[in-house]
Amino acid sequence: MRPRFKTWVTNEEGRNIIGDGRYRLLEAIHDLGSLSQAAKLLRMSYRKAWGDVRKLETMLGASVIERRRGGRRGGGSASLTPVGLETLEKYRAFRREVEAAVEGAFQKHLAALARPEAGNGAATTGRGASAAPTEHAGGAAGSSQAGPPDSSRAGASEADPRRAARTAIILAGGESSRMGTDKALLRVRSRGRSSDEETGDPTIVERLRDALSPLCGEILLSSNSPERHGFLGLPIVPDEERGQGPLMGLYSALRASSNEINFVVGCDVPELDAAFVRRMFEIAESTNCEAVVPVALHGRLEPLMAVYRKDLAGPMRRCLDEGVRRMRDFLSRCRVRTMPLGDAPWRRNLNTPEDVEAYRHGP
Repeated sequence: MRPRFKTWVTNEEGRNIIGDGRYRLLEAIHDLGSLSQAAKLLRMSYRKAWGDVRKLETMLGASVIERRRGGRRGGGSASLTPVGLETLEKYRAFRREVEAAVEGAFQKHLAALARPEAGNGAATTGRGASAAPTEHAGGAAGSSQAGPPDSSRAGASEADPRRAARTAIILAGGESSRMGTDKALLRVRSRGRSSDEETGDPTIVERLRDALSPLCGEILLSSNSPERHGFLGLPIVPDEERGQGPLMGLYSALRASSNEINFVVGCDVPELDAAFVRRMFEIAESTNCEAVVPVALHGRLEPLMAVYRKDLAGPMRRCLDEGVRRMRDFLSRCRVRTMPLGDAPWRRNLNTPEDVEAYRHGP
């Protein structure tokens, strides 16, 4: 059970000024620099998009976009005027506060009626990094040791009161070439269980869905195979352009996200640590950084288990247009806060059959 709502603002006569639809249109124009591309992304006709812009301008008494000839993708280009940008930012802040208020009312009055979700059982203890995060311009990172045990595995039964304003994005659009089969659909036996119990285990993507549900009000699946992943019951977001790697998958999913703060994880991660993920959310929500990225030993960034702001969709699009595909190259252009992973025993990547066997039989 979770609350759903729509918001819009009218004048005294009840005429619509701006709502979620026009807000998304302004956001898309700002990110893509094109009215026609924004209309295409939102699956509306150019005529409808232009009509909505004109209606908004009439209600505000000012222009919200500036159109120019000869955009970078051919045809005209468009950008938000100062009034348009102010409208976008103020409506975004307004909706964020409404989301928090709705979630608070839901937790107070209705949450107790919800049946426990599958997989949200009692928490088990693990180790989470508690060392203070470090902010880096351009994504530079250093290594450090993990803190003392203070965390519970994601999947705890009590939902975070701020979950409505958070989105989780599970990346399941890769080729899984090294594994030889779809990693998202692997049923990996938990360590310590006998082989005849394996068929009852959930898939990795089901584990991630159930683990993230208490933390995030929205969960999106980045996938180009809806026929394989539709059973999950999650909104599926395909890549806007195929064959461009995880940066395109993340860009497409951020465009579809309803929230500013987004946790992203690949489908090669069988376990998550709830306290670690919460701490990443808290840093993103309390600072002006654009991304919160874990750092493994020896300073290696982990960009596919990180928190990103929705506003990064625009810079991602520009990187893709320039031919930049590597996540770490993109992060070098962002304001990044790092979180040390240290020797986190819960952290595993399953990319090959050998990784799976090691995970099954490891300590």
